[in-house]
Amino acid sequence: GIGEGGGASTHRLAKRRIFETVDGTTRIYAMPFTTKSTMWQLSFPYSEEAARALVKDKATLKAEILKRCGQWHEPIPSLLRNTHSL
Repeated sequence: GIGEGGGASTHRLAKRRIFETVDGTTRIYAMPFTTKSTMWQLSFPYSEEAARALVKDKATLKAEILKRCGQWHEPIPSLLRNTHSL
């Protein structure tokens, strides 16, 4: 799996709670990191060679993450959009 980041969300699922969502292929796990931020980890099947290239290009990595999860239930899309460091 690839992808780790952090972002802010005011949604009740992201407030001092651990949650995860899985669609059968892609899984996101999120938990509080500080009182104002949430840490998340995304896992999905990807070849090792392609993953090594993907993590070197942060814009392409974020685009892939949003393609996979950008339409999921809140707070996932807003959490991902508000993530500034991957």
